[in-house]
Amino acid sequence: MADREGALLIRAAGSLLSLPKGGRRFQRFDQGLPASSYDSGLLGIDSAGRVLATTEFGLAIRHAGIWETLDVTRGLPMNSVPSFLEDREGSIWIGLSGGGVVRWVGAGVWESWTHAEGLSNESVWSLRRDRTGTMWAGTDDGLNYMLPGERRWRRWSKGGLDSTPVRALTLGRDGTLWLGTGSGEIVNLDPATRAARIYGKGAGLAGDKIMSLLQDGEGRLWAATRGGLFRINESGGRLRFERQSPVDSDASESFTQVIRGDGGAI
Repeated sequence: MADREGALLIRAAGSLLSLPKGGRRFQRFDQGLPASSYDSGLLGIDSAGRVLATTEFGLAIRHAGIWETLDVTRGLPMNSVPSFLEDREGSIWIGLSGGGVVRWVGAGVWESWTHAEGLSNESVWSLRRDRTGTMWAGTDDGLNYMLPGERRWRRWSKGGLDSTPVRALTLGRDGTLWLGTGSGEIVNLDPATRAARIYGKGAGLAGDKIMSLLQDGEGRLWAATRGGLFRINESGGRLRFERQSPVDSDASESFTQVIRGDGGAI
């Protein structure tokens, strides 16, 4: 992914590298970043241009060249952070691995949700907020949602999604939700009609863990999986996932995250 200055950022299991815009050599970008063994360490850029990174030691945030970490010493219930989301108000929502969901309003102000507030599972791998204001959470035990103005989560119980692990979530331009299940399938869910369409090996997917989902500027869905990189294609009225082969990759390549950059680049 690229930061505000156009530098390319690449994260590996134990390091973070930066290629400055116009540069020819990668530089270490991880001094002060807690080491992480996560197999799905995420990166993001918030509205202030700060780099955010998930780790098992808290949510790391880089600002003005310095990494700081939101952890238990700053108010988090626990340190293991696999997911985050910035909302329209600039608050940071954080999914915890075994601690539910917290919202960092700022200046030491926190809100939190666990089993007691309706979450079906307290390991939260993905967070999204749709255009109606509904919050969605992918957990180890199903898809959860919280309606605007409410303080309690609910489990989505339709379409066989009540107990499957949900690791990846993304929003479609048509208001639907795309998600990856624990069996390596991808589901297109319409919250308005409660209809769910399921795509698996018969639709071209490898059947391995879905790590990340993204819809590009042309409305096509991309899926980063342990079994390869896939893009949806419509042919003859049918939707199928076709394997993509970036330069220097091979059939055994595993993909963790897919991001849309400036100009629509993937």
